[in-house]
Amino acid sequence: MLDNLYPDVVLLAGGGQTPSCPVPPISPAPPPDYRALLRHPDDFEFSVNGCCVRIWNAAGCLGSVDNQHFGGFHAIKRHLPQALAMGDDGGGGLFLHMAGAAGKGLYYCRAADLDAAEAVKIADSLRGLLVEGQGSCHRIQPPTAA
Repeated sequence: MLDNLYPDVVLLAGGGQTPSCPVPPISPAPPPDYRALLRHPDDFEFSVNGCCVRIWNAAGCLGSVDNQHFGGFHAIKRHLPQALAMGDDGGGGLFLHMAGAAGKGLYYCRAADLDAAEAVKIADSLRGLLVEGQGSCHRIQPPTAA
């Protein structure tokens, strides 16, 4: 997947090491495109249409690294039990794999609004976002108040 990124997607960090980390049981089960990235020792950071997209490795996904500042794995699971938190935008937003109002796919939700009704579908999958060019900056980050 990393060899075929969409032209508006730039890999900023991650992927430089051999994917060798074990993937512990994760619930709900990660989609295949994300599962392939979970084995890497580092997170991945992308620029997607100019927006930051950080995809967590297994440690981050399970709450032992990056998502602690979002209230941790258990807070996310308490508010969105059907969702798998996969990453963040570096500014208080989360990327989630879930079945929401617009069907199953990759959703974006502000950590302060952990509610399925607030989540916005940005792509059909992680592959859709990074390889097929689904999603855009205005769907990833809500507009700022003037």
